[in-house]
Amino acid sequence: MAAWTAWLPGVVLLVLAAPAAAYEEHEAPRVRVVERGDDDVVAVWHEPEIVQPGTQWNGFVRFREGHGILNVSFQVCDVGRVCFAAPVEAERLDNDTWTFDTDNYRSLGKPIHYKAGWRLGTQFILTERMPDGTVETYSFPEGIEKPDDLEYHYFAFDMPAPATQTPHPWWLAFVALAIAAWRRRP
Repeated sequence: MAAWTAWLPGVVLLVLAAPAAAYEEHEAPRVRVVERGDDDVVAVWHEPEIVQPGTQWNGFVRFREGHGILNVSFQVCDVGRVCFAAPVEAERLDNDTWTFDTDNYRSLGKPIHYKAGWRLGTQFILTERMPDGTVETYSFPEGIEKPDDLEYHYFAFDMPAPATQTPHPWWLAFVALAIAAWRRRP
């Protein structure tokens, strides 16, 4: 029994350090090829690069010239836990790029207050004119690589961890005064 206890902490650390499985945004072109066989996605990204808790952000998807995408909607979720609202139509910036502003993505009429430590995932709903002229609507990503793993249905990023609180300077001044008073005691 003592033999396995020597390696147990290492196994626990490996499990805890395992990266989350959702697609990172930079993987969007590869995911598009794997899921649909199309090489038409240029990029998926969000701005600002680091979204501070409680703030709003913008998301983007860009396709190569000649794509068949007619419309893009999006849905944002705390991956594996909750989606905040139904899918909403994204704004078309030009022929190839769509964007959304989470300030306009609302739950019960209010903007979502994104919290520290959340893993935010975006799923796009694409409406595409197919080569045969038909129109198809589907999710991107579809999660084909691991359909039972919710993480594979989103392009995700992590909100920063909660900030550690430091004492206010007045507290340090109080401690310094208390120490000085204690030292002056007869």
